[in-house]
Order: sequence, then structure tokens, then C-alpha cells
Amino acid sequence: MRQITSQWNHFGRHKGVALVTVLLIVFLATVAATAMVSRQFMDVRHTTNIINVEQGYIALFAWEELAKRTLLMDTNNVDSFTRQDTWAMVDSINIDNQMMKTRLLSVIPKVGEFTVLEVQIEDLQGRFNLNNLAISGTSIHADRFARLLTLRGLPPELSSQTIDWVDADGSRVAADGADDDVYLTLDPPYLAANRQMTSASELMHLYNLRELSEEVGARRNQVGAMYGSIQNEGQPGVDIALTALPEETGINVNTVASPLVLQMIVPDLSDENARELYREISNRGRRNPYESVDEFLSDSRVNGQNKKNISERLVVSSDYFMLKIEAGNGRMKIYLNSILHRTGQGAGRTVQVIQRSFTKWGEI
Repeated sequence: MRQITSQWNHFGRHKGVALVTVLLIVFLATVAATAMVSRQFMDVRHTTNIINVEQGYIALFAWEELAKRTLLMDTNNVDSFTRQDTWAMVDSINIDNQMMKTRLLSVIPKVGEFTVLEVQIEDLQGRFNLNNLAISGTSIHADRFARLLTLRGLPPELSSQTIDWVDADGSRVAADGADDDVYLTLDPPYLAANRQMTSASELMHLYNLRELSEEVGARRNQVGAMYGSIQNEGQPGVDIALTALPEETGINVNTVASPLVLQMIVPDLSDENARELYREISNRGRRNPYESVDEFLSDSRVNGQNKKNISERLVVSSDYFMLKIEAGNGRMKIYLNSILHRTGQGAGRTVQVIQRSFTKWGEI
């Protein structure tokens, strides 16, 4: 009897071990299966995201090509360019929002799953080119930039510091300027660029904009608003005035970016007259642009000023444009900012992309 009981107990112990083993195997198999399914799901999502991003880039480049072709549609009217040209057909003009949507949005095709949500083509020669400050032999650019700073209540030394940033001599242009000797004392230290700006955002590296304080923070916001990285609440685009282009450019009086640019061009132009003139320029029809700078100067609000000084480096045609695209497919949004350069004449005109970024709206 004892022998039977002992054998039964021994069998029971083996049965318990087998059960635990089976449970362990089932557990491990479940964990492995869950891990494989989870990994497979992540791989599928990862692959889907890669495909979406690649498809998005293809879509952006396709729309960029469409924009380039659109800019070439005005080759028969090469003497003057306005916001009423094909590249900038607008539904309406809003004085407080010069970054206007174009009718091109209604004809841009869908690419894959991506649809354009917003598109803008802006004439960058409606702004003041900061790299003009590197041009020696003329004071008109420095005078206009200094006037712009005064209009916005910014310290005048920013003008000297900007010139020191873009010129190549490595020495200060004035006592209130800043070059390597100043920037090397900062923490962390760095050198002045001493070359042309590739983006107007380089202004944020100037000595008078580096200090961390409430006053300097407000100053940085004002400067940022002038090249588009910061939008003033309730008045987006009203301060747009600055850009950075790779060569000396004149300001196109047919496409001035804001009333502020007009006040920079015309000394003592009041806020009211600047806004009124900007509205009128924006609403000029395709068949009624300024055909010459003299026609702009004949306006009663401009007439009476020193026309020789005002007319210097003003133009009625443009070669540099900013394309901004926002697109989405319901799961993600993608962005493209391209600077387009139009060169040549007539049928020989071409448009090249000279700079791109894939960040959200703003200056490159």
C-alpha cells in the first residue's frame, strides 16, 4: 500500500512539473507572438511614414515645378511686374495681410494622397535686401535701413552692426558697430560672418539682440516680424520689410511688401498715407502697373520729396520670388519654402531654385 501511494505521489509531482512547463511554453509563445505582431505593426507604420514622406517630397517638388512654370507665363510682360500678374493672381487684397492666397490654389493638382492646403508666391524684391548693405560706394541702402530702424523704434547701432556682419573687412564701420573683437567676448564666443547673409534670421546674432532681457526680447520680436518669422497679433504681415538675396537688388515699387517699406523709401511719409498708397499699389490692375519709377514718383504723396534720392535703387521689375507651400494627406502636413530666381529675357527666361527649406511658414 505504501508503495502504491509513493508511486502516486511521484506521478503527481511529475504531472505538476509538466503543467508548469506547458504554461511556461504557452507564456513564452504568447510573448514572442505579441512581440512579433507589435514589431510588424511598427515596421508597417515606419514603412508607411517613409512612403508618405517620400510621396510628400515628390508632391512638393511637382508643385514647385508648377510655380516655376507659372513665373515663366509672364515672359511677354517683362518690363514690369505686379501682384496682378499670373504668378500672383489674388482673390482679394487685405491691407493687414500682404501674404495673400493665390487663385493658383484652385488649379494645383492633387499628387498621390497629398493636397495643397495653402500656397503663396511672394515677390522678394518688394522687401529691402540686407545684403545691399555690403555694397560700397553708395549710402542709399544704409540710409533706408537706418530709417526703417527709426520707424520701429529700434536702436540705431543695429545699422552699423548689420553692416559689420555682412562686410568682409573684419573691422567696425563705426564706434557703435560690432565685429570679431566684440563677439569673441560673448558666452559662447563666435565670429562675425563677414560675408553676405543667407537668411534675414542672421540678424538675431547681432550684438544688440543677444542679451537675454525683456527689453531685448521685445526688440527681437520686432526684428523677427520684419522678415516674417514672427507675426504680429491682429496685423500679420504689416511689418514685413526685410529679406536676404545673393546680389544687390532694387525695391520693386509695384510689389512693395508693406506700408513700412514705402515709409522706408519715402522720408516723412505718414502712416495714413503709407497705408493708403500701399492699398492703391496692391489694387493696381495687370494693365495698369507703374511702367517706370518716374510714374511712382509723380504720386502726390511722393511728389515734393528729393526725387533723386528716392528713385535710387528702385525698380518696376523683379527676379527673386519666395514660394511657400503647405500640404497634407489627412495624417501629416509638409512644408516647402523655396527662393526662385528668374533670369534671362523673353523666351529665353529660366527659373532656378537657389534655396530651399522644409520648415513651417517663414523666412528661409
